[in-house]
Amino acid sequence: MGKERKPFPPWQSSRKDDGFNMLSNTLTHSEAFRCLSGKQKSLYFLCMQQLKAVMTPRKIYPSIDQVCRDDTFFLTFSTACNDGLYKVKSESTFRRDMAKLQEVGLIRCISNGKNRRIKSVYQMSSEWQAYKLENTLAK
Repeated sequence: MGKERKPFPPWQSSRKDDGFNMLSNTLTHSEAFRCLSGKQKSLYFLCMQQLKAVMTPRKIYPSIDQVCRDDTFFLTFSTACNDGLYKVKSESTFRRDMAKLQEVGLIRCISNGKNRRIKSVYQMSSEWQAYKLENTLAK
């Protein structure tokens, strides 16, 4: 039998069976994370939640090595709207925010499905560790 999970303290969650996103202090204090807007940070949290979604690239494409990993996920504009993060008419803001997460190295797009009308596949990335704010200011 598996180890029983301890319920969250009341200050962390109102649900005993709630999920949990872990963020390291190194990440939250990095230039990459600090340069994000509040909405972009919320979008990153949603990306993290998608790693534990019912439908992941690993489950749908088990024979494709590139996506058959624990750090890949789907995230659609529809999912972000259903989560309450974006309004239906703000798809361009969603796309811009996803691009920002990629620019700072928090995620990367493995397969862009927009033109083929399929779900895009994203992967968590560690490239944020090398991100320097002054590099983007020089552009």
